[in-house]
Amino acid sequence: MVVSRVVSKHRTVIILCFILIGSLISITADLRATLILDKVTSFVSCGLYPLHRGVAVLQRVATGAFEALFAGSALRRENKRLKETVDSLCAKVVRAQELDRENERLRKLLGFAEREDLSFKPVEVIGNDASNWFSTVTIDKGSKDGIGSNMCVVTDRGIVGRVLNVQPLTARVLLLSDSNSRIGAIVQRTRAQGVVQGDDRGGCIMKYLDPMADVERGDLVVTSGDSLIFPKGLAIGEVTRVERGDGELLQLAQIKLSAELSQLEEAFVILP
Repeated sequence: MVVSRVVSKHRTVIILCFILIGSLISITADLRATLILDKVTSFVSCGLYPLHRGVAVLQRVATGAFEALFAGSALRRENKRLKETVDSLCAKVVRAQELDRENERLRKLLGFAEREDLSFKPVEVIGNDASNWFSTVTIDKGSKDGIGSNMCVVTDRGIVGRVLNVQPLTARVLLLSDSNSRIGAIVQRTRAQGVVQGDDRGGCIMKYLDPMADVERGDLVVTSGDSLIFPKGLAIGEVTRVERGDGELLQLAQIKLSAELSQLEEAFVILP
């Protein structure tokens, strides 16, 4: 009874005390939970630190790799552009050199064409037509340009051959080195006469030389003018060897042609 009257009298104070004690217990529990959580977090962080560090390192490596990849790609593009520029410049240099050589050849040809007693038509070689029967080249002028059969074809260095047949726009030229080609010729130094014929090997042979004729290696052989096709005084070639034919009394002279038939690009047709 006494306890009941005390509790009843101080009920409010007792309730407040219980509330205070409950609050203290709750706060203490929260603090303990926070400490435990902090310890767990710290432990997990320490355990995961190597993993985090590894991920960071891999990220830096990957970033560097991508940057290197993009830099390498840009470098390759730049190298390709520079290579294309170099190739273009090299092509221009080669073209300029070729034009210089072509101009030099044309200047020589034009100098040869200054002979007032001859009329020339400039032509270009556009094809080689060597066969079992003839050694010929095709030129870029034909009957429409006044070219006719048996006209003489020359360069600044000497005779090339004669026109074999003609089309409206082109013509075939029988080369002097063909065995079907024959020209009356003389040795310029001694005026010894003979006939030059192709040997089918890129050169010619001077036949029917008098056995007593003075012919030596290095002598220049020119046209005699006996033919209506080949004017007098045009260079044929140089004597490289003198010999007697088998069973013949007459001399033979091997001739190296003055005109470079294997490198023929431009020439002139002598018009009547």
